[in-house]
Amino acid sequence: MLTKLLAGATLAALALPTPAVQSAPATIPGAADRLPADLVALIPADATGLVFVSPINTLEAAIQDLLQVVAPDMAPMADVDQLLHELGPSDFDFDLIDRSRPMAFAMGAITPTITEEPPQFYLLIPSTNPAELSAALPFPPELGWTRISGGYLGISPEAVYPVPGARSNLPARLPQGLIAATIDAEPILETFGPMARLAAGMARSGVIAGIQSDTDLPGTLKPMANDAATAIIDGVMDTLDSLTGFDLALNLEGARFEAGYAMTFAEGSPMAALCDKDGAHLVDLAHLLDPAADLTVAVGMDLGGAVRWARPFVNEILDAIPVPEQAGEDLGPFRSPRHAMDVARESLSHGMDALTWFGDGIALSTFLGEEHNRTAVWMHGVQADNLTGSLRALFEAELASLVGLSLEETMLGENTRQLALHFDAATLAHNFDLGVREAEQVRAGFEETFGDAVRVSLTPVGGNTLVFFNGDAKAIKAALTVAAHRPGTQDPAIQRMTTELGDAHPFAAYRVNLGPVVAEMMSLAETFDEGGEIPPGMASMVRGLHLPLTVHEGMTPTRWFQGMSIDLTRAGDLAAMLMEREQAAELQPVR
Repeated sequence: MLTKLLAGATLAALALPTPAVQSAPATIPGAADRLPADLVALIPADATGLVFVSPINTLEAAIQDLLQVVAPDMAPMADVDQLLHELGPSDFDFDLIDRSRPMAFAMGAITPTITEEPPQFYLLIPSTNPAELSAALPFPPELGWTRISGGYLGISPEAVYPVPGARSNLPARLPQGLIAATIDAEPILETFGPMARLAAGMARSGVIAGIQSDTDLPGTLKPMANDAATAIIDGVMDTLDSLTGFDLALNLEGARFEAGYAMTFAEGSPMAALCDKDGAHLVDLAHLLDPAADLTVAVGMDLGGAVRWARPFVNEILDAIPVPEQAGEDLGPFRSPRHAMDVARESLSHGMDALTWFGDGIALSTFLGEEHNRTAVWMHGVQADNLTGSLRALFEAELASLVGLSLEETMLGENTRQLALHFDAATLAHNFDLGVREAEQVRAGFEETFGDAVRVSLTPVGGNTLVFFNGDAKAIKAALTVAAHRPGTQDPAIQRMTTELGDAHPFAAYRVNLGPVVAEMMSLAETFDEGGEIPPGMASMVRGLHLPLTVHEGMTPTRWFQGMSIDLTRAGDLAAMLMEREQAAELQPVR
């Protein structure tokens, strides 16, 4: 009975008929003006977790706003009141819940005896008459399982409710959102830290022992493998030692759904060393993004430095791989296993040369079309001549010719150098014994994606370089115009990510229009779809849908965080399209 009543009370706090309400008392400073003082007074001072739920009226309005846009026909059917009366106690008075004020859940202290004494949970319900609500519970209030504070009733379903004392620090840590949660990690780590360190030590010993006993791993690589395993385990422990909390938030704003989480770290912790305040931030790259593109990506990271750091380890691994000089099997275009390794190493070396010239930020805009895809990549702090030389060497390497690629270099105007890679499927088929059908599939996939050649154009602009894939002079000029006119700084989605990321570095920000992206994947799959599983015309139908999705993640000296947002305004169109196609399929005559 208790479980059923509490479940009913919780559900009632999510959608109920509007009752008479009390005026809300003053809010607590630092709680983002969302938590009333009488609610905060019921949060135990030693609580380790807190979940905030917006007022029922606010939640209902947000859900109705979404339904009116996504599926207006379903809005009248969203009868939550009926559901509550079916699931809740039949004699419960739902009007005792105050719909105009937020509710909360709290998790009590974490102790070393958690297996014997699990943490207590507290339900903090806004009520038009807390005393009457308390009296309606299946246990007498004098047992101390409830507490009343102003217009709130605190319920502790398993133990005596603690007497209010010192204020909890959790309300001030709550992130923004219709539903938000925060966890204080420090007491949890104090309890489980010694156990985690013991487990980490055992894991390190076990992994190292496994590496030493691995007969397939060359002996020259075992010290490096030991160091890598140790670094990974130490990195996990550094993260735990730095961690102070975990936050989560969900939000609805019109037809846009948002979600995000963050791990918070102590000032000066080992995690702070991973950040670079002087690196490129999204605010430095946003003006280079084209909001009209189907896919935009901005990344802030010292990619060149990462490649330069990793290169000696890559070379050491390649040097340690045993390669026989001769083999009895057909090696195709390679004279020997050693020749095959040398060819691969040559291309890898040139590719890493090119990557070492990358700067500390990239802004990418991709246009997906029925004909060819075009991508403009702005490289922050990159000199075009250095990158061009490395790419030229990569495209002229022996491996490129073996797979049928040949390089053509031209100038577009005075400043743009274009490298065009042409593909000969016959050469690939001859060198690697491909059948006619396989070679044709590869050729068709290449032309579907790139046309008659992969064209890479490099244009120096100040201290940056514009690298354009599959673009002509007109497309390059358009990208330069976008950078000059800065429309990316005016796009609401890019603005939101810029604000959220702030001075984070490293960071990544993605803005994807799901309709054209999914359509492009379908078009590419149709090339290899022998069973006809993709309905004809489906790609063209999906291409016109506008479903923008954004994802961002970043790190500052005190936070690692990630968030996503999707605009569902056109989701109703997608549902109607799929339903129409399903109905049409059902009407097809059976043969």
